[in-house]
Order: sequence, then C-alpha cells, then structure tokens
Amino acid sequence: LDKNIAAEHARVLCIPIITYRAIPNYNKFALMQSVATICDLVRIYGPELFGSEKDTNSSSSTLHNATKRRLYRNETVDDVNVMDNDRLNVDVIIEIILDMLDDENADIREIAVTALSKL
Repeated sequence: LDKNIAAEHARVLCIPIITYRAIPNYNKFALMQSVATICDLVRIYGPELFGSEKDTNSSSSTLHNATKRRLYRNETVDDVNVMDNDRLNVDVIIEIILDMLDDENADIREIAVTALSKL
C-alpha cells in the first residue's frame, strides 16, 4: 500500500473509531476492522500519516465524553460531540482506543488491547 493512498484514505477508515462515542448502535465489525487497519497503518507509516499534530490539546479536551456502553463507569454526558475530522491525529485515536478498554463488549476490549500493544 502506497503511503499517499494510505494518507488519503486514513481519515475515512477512522470514521467508525470517531463515531464510536457518538452512536450507541455502532457496527462492531466495522469498528474492529477500522482499529486494526489504522493501527497497522500507523505502525507502517508512522504518526505523520495524519499530518501535523496541531490542536492536540484542544481536541484531547473534547475526548472525555462518556458513552452508554461503559462497563466500569456510569456517568453520562448530555451532548456528545462528534469530532471534527480535520483535528484527527494519532493522540485522538489512542485516547478513543483507551476508552474502548472500558467497553462492556469483550470483543471491543480485546481489539483495543491488541491495538495498544501493537502501537
């Protein structure tokens, strides 16, 4: 896979990861494939695949939204912000994958552990 093609389509591949927090009825298979694919691309091409890491602090402050799928925490958030695709970087993806460790679904927790160990 060419780096230019990977960079061009990486943001589209991240859509299931980004919407993981916003949509309660997500497609589990698409999410798992997206996490595995993005982790492989980041390992092959590095974090610069998503461009510069501008706005890391501002985008990371919007990431602390709880979902209805929490296993260990029960807090809820009234307004769930869907992230702006332009602010997407590796830090944001890793924070979302870290949130997946707290998911009630064992398959999602397993893919999150696998992804974090690969990264």
